[in-house]
Amino acid sequence: MGEETVMAKFGDYYWDESSDEILFQPHSATSPMRVYHKNEYENTDGLFNNEDLAWEMFESESKEEIDEEIKSDSNTYWVRVLLCLPKIELVGALSKGQQGSKNRFDVGFRELFPASEITIADNSIQYTSISSSIYKGLRCGYFHSGMIESDNKNCFDINITRGFRSGSNSIRVSGNRIDIDADLFTQIFSKNFLTFLSAARADSSKKARMLKIWARRWG
Repeated sequence: MGEETVMAKFGDYYWDESSDEILFQPHSATSPMRVYHKNEYENTDGLFNNEDLAWEMFESESKEEIDEEIKSDSNTYWVRVLLCLPKIELVGALSKGQQGSKNRFDVGFRELFPASEITIADNSIQYTSISSSIYKGLRCGYFHSGMIESDNKNCFDINITRGFRSGSNSIRVSGNRIDIDADLFTQIFSKNFLTFLSAARADSSKKARMLKIWARRWG
């Protein structure tokens, strides 16, 4: 039998139908299986309402996905970049609760890829135009249309490659072209994304936003 990766885990992935319990083992070889009874994770309306558990389960899933799909060479290098894009938007949703995917992506991109992580050859190029181009070209273009797209205001060519020298920034912008080094991009994303999740667990507003998202996903 070939290898198997569960990319979409709805509630029944964890749920024991015979007992209404959640069986959860964190992404760690030494972590024991945990059992949660129904009254520990659902309210009387049947909605998931355990903020701490929702956050811990998502953080565990994210570590697994990063280790096995984003940082691993098991996927083609440009695919690993694409897998990061929805998580960038999620960071924006958790950070500010922004309406609209473009706003969420911009907030998440600034959180994970600040200006210090980008090499810009021309000082006239605005940081926001870089974020907008990656959003429109990769996030929307590839996922909605199956191809890279541009918009009239921010028409950068986007090239996903690998082989920037060690110590370089993961994103370079020169002229009308954005170069993304897949290996460096996924390294920076993984480090900053997990740092964000760890720090955000102490933020009640972010946890409340996560619970709303998790409850919809739980099914």
